[in-house]
Amino acid sequence: MFWLTEKILKLFINISYAGNTTGNGGSGTTITITNPLGAGATIETLLDRIIDFFAYRIGPIIAVGFIVYSAFQMITSAGDEKKFASAKATLYYTLIGYGILLLADGLVFVIKDVLLGSPSGG
Repeated sequence: MFWLTEKILKLFINISYAGNTTGNGGSGTTITITNPLGAGATIETLLDRIIDFFAYRIGPIIAVGFIVYSAFQMITSAGDEKKFASAKATLYYTLIGYGILLLADGLVFVIKDVLLGSPSGG
């Protein structure tokens, strides 16, 4: 039965065995699971990668899409003040949102500094 569990685990994660694995119930067996984020990576590293992904890869694409959408709204408003004001609000909120997204990376460092103290010890 142990060999089946071993094969299933190998499908999903990288494991290495040390000790006796000859089929006596797995006594003396240790399982080492490698860190999927890389050696020495922490939850902080994971959060930094997520913020960088959204701020610098996904964010610009979404922002450009909303800018084009608001420009289309402005062009098709045909003099209607309400439609033009709606398009202007869309553009305004897009720029504000993208600005906040770009500042998110810096905000992480500010929050860490406030909660954990200065990394330089000062």
